[in-house]
Amino acid sequence: MEERYHISGMTCENCRGSVHEKINSVSVFLDKEEALVQLETHIEVLGIKQILGSKHTVQEVPIKSSLAQSQSQSQSKWKSLFPLFLIFGYLISGTTFFK
Repeated sequence: MEERYHISGMTCENCRGSVHEKINSVSVFLDKEEALVQLETHIEVLGIKQILGSKHTVQEVPIKSSLAQSQSQSQSKWKSLFPLFLIFGYLISGTTFFK
């Protein structure tokens, strides 16, 4: 089971190492201040807070919402590029039509 937690206060590689040292099977993303933890059973946010200590604040992030957010960002990129593809298509079709 994967659990994703937002952990504020992680700013450097020492923070990443500290979290790795305290939690097994964790992937830490400093840019998002998130940790993806592989767990056999669910651990409450309070348990993660106790493990990490008072230096960090912890919030659970639902996996589905972060996946949906990355998918919506991907879709918005394509939507913003659509006019460029449309113009490119018109140019290609126009040059082949008038030959």
